[in-house]
Amino acid sequence: MESIKNIHLKILSLSLVSLFVVLLLGNSFSYLDNDFGWHLLAGKEILKNGQVPQVADYSHTLPGAAWVDHEWLIDAVTYFLYDRLGYITVSIFFAAIILAVFIILYRRQFARLEKSVFWFFALGFLAYFAARHSLGVRMQEVTLLGLLLELSVIDNFQKSRRSKDLYWLVPLFLIWANLHAGFLVGLALLLGYFVLMALLDFGRRWQDRLKFIDFSQTLPLERVRVFGLWAVLAAASTLVNPYGWKMYDFFFSFGNTYYLTAISEWMPFYFFPQQPLVVLYLCLVATALILVLVKVINRSRGFKIDLWWLSLVLLFWVMSLKSRRHTPLLAVVSLPWLVDIFSKEFVVANVRQWLVSKRARIIIGTGSAVFFSLAAFCFTKVSFTNSPFDYYCGYFPCAAVAELKSSVPAPARVLNDFNWGGYLLWQWPGLPLFVDGRQPQHGYEDHTILEEYHRFFKEGEADKYLKKHRIDMVMLSKPRDPEITWFNRLLFGITESDLRADSHLIDYLKSAKEWRNCFEDGLAIAFCKN
Repeated sequence: MESIKNIHLKILSLSLVSLFVVLLLGNSFSYLDNDFGWHLLAGKEILKNGQVPQVADYSHTLPGAAWVDHEWLIDAVTYFLYDRLGYITVSIFFAAIILAVFIILYRRQFARLEKSVFWFFALGFLAYFAARHSLGVRMQEVTLLGLLLELSVIDNFQKSRRSKDLYWLVPLFLIWANLHAGFLVGLALLLGYFVLMALLDFGRRWQDRLKFIDFSQTLPLERVRVFGLWAVLAAASTLVNPYGWKMYDFFFSFGNTYYLTAISEWMPFYFFPQQPLVVLYLCLVATALILVLVKVINRSRGFKIDLWWLSLVLLFWVMSLKSRRHTPLLAVVSLPWLVDIFSKEFVVANVRQWLVSKRARIIIGTGSAVFFSLAAFCFTKVSFTNSPFDYYCGYFPCAAVAELKSSVPAPARVLNDFNWGGYLLWQWPGLPLFVDGRQPQHGYEDHTILEEYHRFFKEGEADKYLKKHRIDMVMLSKPRDPEITWFNRLLFGITESDLRADSHLIDYLKSAKEWRNCFEDGLAIAFCKN
């Protein structure tokens, strides 16, 4: 009976994982990341020259400026896959990263899956849909995997107390630091865990008063010191990279936080476009946090909190409130915690007996067939392509590039749409751009280059800044009022007048005698200087 029960659960899980894989691929092919072009270009140069880029030489505004490509290794891997095997392989590669995250989370729950299978997949799919806007072919996905592996190492050490479980921190951080700057989050967590364990060891003397805290997993001070040693070694391993200490330089450029209010994915969840499932997941985590607080206040019998995991969830929840880009990190950290909370609070009685019943076999078998069928149907709807720069012309200026490359002299200084920087770098090599997605927070005069870019669009400022930067071509997306959903209207009170796109710069260019309209279609508009 036990084996039959496990087979049923595994078949159901396999059907749900199959659906998840198809959803990952569908999401990867639903759009093209604005920065994908410059990632490819950087990767191409790394493999061609055998060294990492040191200078931001793609724009005319920051000539000779130092540039640390903190994603150099994943850029090189991505270009290699793209060049040899095509965009489909690249998409599968990044989907496999998220699938690996999902499987690791699944394996952590498997020992008690019969009690929490519903909650794991229900909350897992909700977490995915909340995070999907930041997933796809995105370099930061490696940080999701790195974070989960780090937490797994810490969790294993906390249970076994064996030093050898910490050995993995060194190679993990060495590789992670060369793949993505998110390793800094991992270092911060190492420090946080060390401090928390030291405080808990000190607080043992008051554990009779702090009965709501679970001290059973608290490390003795000697083990805390061992952890601290390996954390230092892990931090030191991050210096084994082509940039050395310079890998940390870019961190200080984030002192200016203008990009948090100017780039959509970095904005708080309540900025337009508000995403219903992001809000729902944030509320769900908040509900679980409140539930924990109520139990602590009421001194519920036998209830104890794991301060480490509670601190993690609270930290990433706050981070996600401040920036929706962090929602995937919250999903990875909070999913196992939420499953534990809800599976304990909403227990299905006699689950073991039910799972081996005839009715359970019928329901699980039918559900598995439905999910396999749904996965097959969704697979037929995935828009596979190996030519992403030609396929997504509804979002990027394909026609404008083709026309202007052949009809106008090569421009010396282009003012380009910020969201098109990566696309133009790849599709129009050598085009001197104003800005792209690599360094929006890079300093320029007494502000950032992104702030300088936005000054072109202020009323009455166009002529001043066009002359200041000696611009001879402007290529922008045509102003379009964004679509407002019922969710934006009902919950956040957004109206069309709140988001009406301004066109001060385009209006000026249309009326100025020294400028002419050299291209226009439904998506893009370009002006060339006479």
